[in-house]
Amino acid sequence: MLKIKSYISNTHDELLKFLSNDDFMDTSSSPRDSVIASILDYQQKTDNYGRQLGSVLTNENNNIVGFLGCLAFPAKYKNQELLAVQTTSAFVDKNYPGNFRKMIAHYVDENKDKVIFTNFPTPKIFSSFEKCGFVEVNVERFKAQYYLVVKPHSFSKDLLRHKKLLQRFSNLFALIVPKNNLNRNKFKTYSCEIMTDFNNDYSLIEDVYNRRMSDYFVSAWSRSVLNNKFGNKVSLLKDNIRENEILHIATFNFNRKIVGSIVIKKVRNYKRFIISDIQTVEVNRDEIINSLIYSTLKTINQIGYNSLMFFGIEEIYSNIILQNFKSIKKAIDKRVYYKPNGIIPPDKINFVFSDDDLNF
Repeated sequence: MLKIKSYISNTHDELLKFLSNDDFMDTSSSPRDSVIASILDYQQKTDNYGRQLGSVLTNENNNIVGFLGCLAFPAKYKNQELLAVQTTSAFVDKNYPGNFRKMIAHYVDENKDKVIFTNFPTPKIFSSFEKCGFVEVNVERFKAQYYLVVKPHSFSKDLLRHKKLLQRFSNLFALIVPKNNLNRNKFKTYSCEIMTDFNNDYSLIEDVYNRRMSDYFVSAWSRSVLNNKFGNKVSLLKDNIRENEILHIATFNFNRKIVGSIVIKKVRNYKRFIISDIQTVEVNRDEIINSLIYSTLKTINQIGYNSLMFFGIEEIYSNIILQNFKSIKKAIDKRVYYKPNGIIPPDKINFVFSDDDLNF
């Protein structure tokens, strides 16, 4: 007999083994290597803010045959502190079809007093969330992704490696890839530093963020939030970058307070990074963003990576980047769904891409 229950456990060997089926997730227990390990580590550090770790489907032998992760995170709406949840790691054994919507219902019921999201589900389960009352939010923000290329030939081979018929044309494709993103010394107006932790003063950015977002539902942004999300996988650039590691680059004012911050994460199995988090103060925002992006591109070029990609970041940042750096655009259909609670209107949700394991 199948059962759906809250997943609460101090050891995760069985879950990791289940999620590694069909190469769905990496089996490593290190947050530096594995998405699911990073999620479980975050949940342990924060106690998942008192919420269950997910909804689990078990068979008659009490073996895991389905999992829908639940990640809790601090948020704000009209300066009021809230707790929100999002789904992670949705996977059901193909031998047990027809149970996923029941798992969604369990997830909703367990979190009915919180603000509920699901982020970037695969297209085949869009309708499952829609039939459970979820609505898509921030629609236009997640319909295109962009690439800033620093090594055209390497990028072309990466891009075409799964298209056998086109691989022979990778060198020709490299000739038309937008270039010269590193020939922009005019942007080097702020000195940027590669950081090894999140122990500096981010209060200036935090104050600006809270004022700017006071009328919207947003995830909380602070030094402690950054450290909880990314502190366990900061690359020190001493060895090869591991599959789930991040780089953190910041720029300071004269008082050594951070005025610009960017976090980028390695894209699994590719020689590229993706912007996971970017925030600045309001004054001289254009110059700070240009300096951060220039420094980031220079850094990834030096360590042998071919591009920086981004999607779903706030338009005040993406517009500056696209105005000043050459990019390649690719249409996508990523979706964020919200379960309306009668308190926060869907048009007041301001959700951004953060990370493919900690999406808030």
